[in-house]
Amino acid sequence: MKKIKHIISYFSSRIYLCIAAAVIVSLTVGVSLAYLAAHDNEPNTIIIDKGDTTISETWSEPTTLDEDAVQKVVQVHNNADTPCYVRVFVDFSDSEISKRALVSNDTQNDGRYYTWDEYKSHLPTDWEYNSSDGYFYYTKPLAAQSDGTGDDTTPLFRWVKI
Repeated sequence: MKKIKHIISYFSSRIYLCIAAAVIVSLTVGVSLAYLAAHDNEPNTIIIDKGDTTISETWSEPTTLDEDAVQKVVQVHNNADTPCYVRVFVDFSDSEISKRALVSNDTQNDGRYYTWDEYKSHLPTDWEYNSSDGYFYYTKPLAAQSDGTGDDTTPLFRWVKI
């Protein structure tokens, strides 16, 4: 008789264990299905504004190539109603000119001039050069033209010697 009670006790503990496991599995599956089936549709409105920028160049046409320095102030102006980020690609009309050109950002034209390749490492405040794509990036967003006057970048450069 003791043996039968022991066998019944053994099987009843197994039955309780199986029932507990079944309850845990069904709760886990139920919660998982409820989580995966629940969803809400919410409209996501995104408005993309057309960027409107102007490159501003103050340029003194050189009379000869022997002129000491020519003023060439290059800036970008934001005309749009939203702030924008700016990137600029600078190219010379002639590869020989790019090899000979010296560039400065000094406001009084009495500072250091750099070759074009050196200048990429001596940029004005808020400008960075990305050698992988060849663009100059202005690091701050230009303010919107909400009051009729948009923001300008600091000049990328101001003087050129050839």
